[in-house]
Amino acid sequence: MKINHPSHLNLIFPQWQGSGPSNTLYHAANRLADTCSDIPFTPIPVRKKEALHLSRNILGYESILSQLSRVKTIIERADPETIMVVGGDCGVELGPVSFLNQRHRGDLALVWLDAHGDLNTPQSSPSKHFHGMPLRTLCNEGDPQILDHCFSLLSPDQVILAGARDLDPAEAQFIRDHSVAQVSVQAMAADPRSIIRAIKKKGFRHVYIHIDMDVLDPDEYPWIKHPTPKGLMVKTLEEILSAIARSFHVTGLGLVEFTPAPMKTDALTRTGIHPSLAVIKSLMDIFR
Repeated sequence: MKINHPSHLNLIFPQWQGSGPSNTLYHAANRLADTCSDIPFTPIPVRKKEALHLSRNILGYESILSQLSRVKTIIERADPETIMVVGGDCGVELGPVSFLNQRHRGDLALVWLDAHGDLNTPQSSPSKHFHGMPLRTLCNEGDPQILDHCFSLLSPDQVILAGARDLDPAEAQFIRDHSVAQVSVQAMAADPRSIIRAIKKKGFRHVYIHIDMDVLDPDEYPWIKHPTPKGLMVKTLEEILSAIARSFHVTGLGLVEFTPAPMKTDALTRTGIHPSLAVIKSLMDIFR
């Protein structure tokens, strides 16, 4: 995947409704797009503010469904070979992942780098926030209308859950029932290539990488909505991405769930970019 290739699609999808009433993720995604003006992003229209209502056991359901319909249309028209999506909440992954899974006819490993499982259903979710449901939805368990708006659906065998350390009971049960592959923070820290072995064991030729920035340790990267202790170091994550890029055909990348930070002059890097965004830019640069 090369993010400036003509057959590649870059999406800015500032969906925030899946993360609850606060729209901080909206501002973060748009700030990154402004910072990375050299990347040709296609924006997905999202309401900046709205009162969220519970419907079908999902908070903000109507907006989430309509935004999924919009991104589906944009992806269909572009018909890209590879996709990068910057969010926004984890729900922005449904369109890109399901499209690329369809393109590769199920020959796709989904590496889900996240402190959380995102494996709840609307019924099992304690919060009813959709950003805790997208991976379960992609595995064909969730709201029927949302499932109908996906290009395709995956099997749990395609998933590698990496860095998860805060699971709800229903998520842990799903992992046990379906023998979902897991790679711990400790394993990746000891050997970043441990995730390469996990992918190779699956036998898939194509890889989609989802990165919720809360997979990182909040002591090093605090600009996240749901900080979870004992995460990855930034350097380790960069080593993991570089290793995957060298070993497989990376067909997609998602970068989500980071929050805006005060743009104080004394906090800027030497390039004039706030550290919260500089880290994400360094991850994207691996795929230039």
